[in-house]
Amino acid sequence: MASTWPIPPSVREMPYQEIPDSPTEKYYTDWRKYEEKLNLGEATSLDPIYLRTGNCVIKGNSPYTHDCTGISTSPWKVEEIPTKERMAAYHVYRKPAGFEITIEQEGDYTLLLPGGNGYTGYTLKVSTEPMVKANLTIIDTALQHGLKTQFIEIQVGGQSQLDVTHLVAHTENAPVYTFVKAGGGEGSRLIYRAGGRPGEMTRLRIDSLLNKPYSRVDGVLGFSSRGRSIGDIIFNVAHIAPHTVSLVSGNGVAREESKLTMRGTARVSHTAGSSRTRVEMHVIIVGDKAKGRSVPMLEIYTGEVEEASHSASATTIGENILFYAATRGLERGDLELLLERGVFEKAGVARIMEELGLA
Repeated sequence: MASTWPIPPSVREMPYQEIPDSPTEKYYTDWRKYEEKLNLGEATSLDPIYLRTGNCVIKGNSPYTHDCTGISTSPWKVEEIPTKERMAAYHVYRKPAGFEITIEQEGDYTLLLPGGNGYTGYTLKVSTEPMVKANLTIIDTALQHGLKTQFIEIQVGGQSQLDVTHLVAHTENAPVYTFVKAGGGEGSRLIYRAGGRPGEMTRLRIDSLLNKPYSRVDGVLGFSSRGRSIGDIIFNVAHIAPHTVSLVSGNGVAREESKLTMRGTARVSHTAGSSRTRVEMHVIIVGDKAKGRSVPMLEIYTGEVEEASHSASATTIGENILFYAATRGLERGDLELLLERGVFEKAGVARIMEELGLA
């Protein structure tokens, strides 16, 4: 591991976040997990990822592609801090420059974002040309002792559709901070599926801006926490233009001594008439030591919406129920695997996890 990295006061003075998460618990993200590793040097080795697919492969730390047609790459730099959080400021300080990937034709593309044994950062922009339909798989691993931060901007061209599958595979030794900022042109559609296993502290925040008429975003989340891992999974949508649609659903399983929070917010402004939004968050808590939260929220500033609904549940399968199930032949481990498989299937990441040997 390389030598330590000094952190300037401008980053240290930035708050973790501007607003507390709830009256009873200030932060759902344990920011101390990141703070302990802020001064790590650059990683000297990255996670090995063994792909058994024939997709075009793009390495997140290099603008060069392997067996790819229909895309182009160019240098890209973050011009401002994307959100007023200390970790966002830290990322811009450590990794302000990256590259832009432009998808120019229909196809299946794979983006590799491995973690390392020190600090690893990725700054990326993914955009599509108009009238393109493409699939993008993001393989996001953190399997070594280290810290990883990521900023990904997504712009879907007018009348285009981008189907993103974001696989998360983090260990209990690696905190990972990810901020995804998404937008699109008129008539665009973004389908963003994200799922997998959180690590020591996994904060995945996806912000989608619908500021063009007839644009749409579908968010599908599926996470399973175990051990002492902590996951804070957030999907925010802002409706600005009329005739926009957002459908966000999240399912999670918290087991052993882990913590898992699934959050979804949809804000419909006064300019977004004739829009539809639905937010659903559901968490199953296995045993008496795990903690799970489901937090959906709607902010509606117009009376002309076609649909605005939300639902939430946090169901506990206690030790007495686990004991009863065992007496009927269903052992605890088998039940947990069934539940985990279910949320991974819904999020569309089960097959990829099996291909990578992570299931």
